[in-house]
Amino acid sequence: MHGRVRVTGRDLAPAGVAAVARDGAAVELDDGARARMLASRAVVACALDAGTPVYGLTTALGSRVGERVEPEDAAAFSLRTLRGRATAVGEPLSPELVRAAMVVRLNGLCLGGAGVSIPVADALAAMLNAGVHPVIPRSGSVGAADLCLLAHVGLALVGEGEAELGGERLPACGRCWPGAN
Repeated sequence: MHGRVRVTGRDLAPAGVAAVARDGAAVELDDGARARMLASRAVVACALDAGTPVYGLTTALGSRVGERVEPEDAAAFSLRTLRGRATAVGEPLSPELVRAAMVVRLNGLCLGGAGVSIPVADALAAMLNAGVHPVIPRSGSVGAADLCLLAHVGLALVGEGEAELGGERLPACGRCWPGAN
């Protein structure tokens, strides 16, 4: 790896994206980013504790928005949602493009508005630092932006789908890559 890029959620420049994507620079999460993620995660926890209807968190999606997702079903619901969105097809994107997408997404999470837990951000950083690149098919759904494509990153984070390590395409195994917690 060459160099280090501090991910703050606020100032990731194109040169930083290129350093991670092209040169294999390591990433490290900024303490301020961690504080923002903790604060936004606390908002999510409060909504869960209060039973507040929150789209896709405590309620189902789409036409099933009126259905409540019970706390004991939340993990299974999240996994089904992830699997249902990982519908991209075609030849895989290059590791460079995948790394660029991963660091840009990590930067967005570090802004602190997503309610993500810090272990998710740490796992994404560990993947980048270990040179693990989820296999992401080239074509997603028109109108779904990056949802279909990044769902494949999520699958690799939970140990599903495929990932590339050292040029070898392997079944993803969650947090078993070097440097993961």
